[in-house]
Amino acid sequence: MSAPESNTARVRVAAVAPNWLGDAVMSLPAMRLLAGAQGVSLSVLASPYVARVFLHQDGIDELHVDPAGGRTARVVARLRALRTLSPGVAVMFPPSFSSALPAWLARVPRRCGFRTDGREALLSHAFPLPSRDVHLVDSYLELSRAVLRDLGIDGSPPSVARLYVSDSERASMRRRIAGITDGGYVVVVPGAAFGPAKSWPEERYRALCAELAGQVSVVVAGSGGDRAVCERIAESLPGAQSLAGETTLGEMFALVEGARALVANDSGAPHVAAALEVPCVVLFGSTSPAWTAPRGRDVRVLQHKVHCNPCFRRTCPTHLECFNGIPVDDVRSAVMEILSSPAKKAGAAGEGLG
Repeated sequence: MSAPESNTARVRVAAVAPNWLGDAVMSLPAMRLLAGAQGVSLSVLASPYVARVFLHQDGIDELHVDPAGGRTARVVARLRALRTLSPGVAVMFPPSFSSALPAWLARVPRRCGFRTDGREALLSHAFPLPSRDVHLVDSYLELSRAVLRDLGIDGSPPSVARLYVSDSERASMRRRIAGITDGGYVVVVPGAAFGPAKSWPEERYRALCAELAGQVSVVVAGSGGDRAVCERIAESLPGAQSLAGETTLGEMFALVEGARALVANDSGAPHVAAALEVPCVVLFGSTSPAWTAPRGRDVRVLQHKVHCNPCFRRTCPTHLECFNGIPVDDVRSAVMEILSSPAKKAGAAGEGLG
């Protein structure tokens, strides 16, 4: 397939989105690079968990959301979507075998992705996966650049990606946090879907929130699976409340947008904060900031280096020395530095929800 000769000869590209929230946010610059390339029409296929990230993003012509169900249901749904779209190019951002299978079954002419998980035979264009010393944003961008180079299309530098938040989502969050004082609030997200080796200990989050709650309102947030932990952290703390499991992803975006700061593990939440220009403090244990630290204007990474990290394990086989080496005082100091900074944007009293 040759490059388009004019604006009317468009190449239809179908991009399979990453499956984790943070990875999906980190893929936005690469998606925008594809979407902004002359002669490209971009469709995105995404799981229900992350599809909201791509809503109303400039240049994405169609967003196909998988139905609820397991891996088999997802493969079948994407196969049907690709047969309907009939793209000339499919770009698989996830490194899994199953993410490449629908494009192969649909006989998409150009099937592009990283050479991982034994799926090289499914790809027409297999690219080496960069090491974890290369930031994931840059790895995704290089994949998009490689696809465009192969098509003979020049790609302009992607514009800054910002998550879309609707007025109705902001209004919903205003109602949920109606008791917040004029001092605004800090969002604390103690969970990490990947596993406990990515989570700072619960008792330290509780101690942090106890110290912060005397100076600023605290909203503890997370998924339904984090509800019990979040409720224990917020329990009986004046000025603290838990909204874990009680918000849609879009409402969570609105909650973060209106915050003065966010504190979280290496998870999806700090990437959301960075994409909304909200200052965040990110705690790293088993993973690497070089690979997945949020990119934003005010991102503060705390990590205690030990001999075994980053190990990228879901569970720690020893005593979680990496996280136990991050004291509550260090995290509190980082948050208070943000709150006292005159450069902090005017969301201090929840203006992002106004």
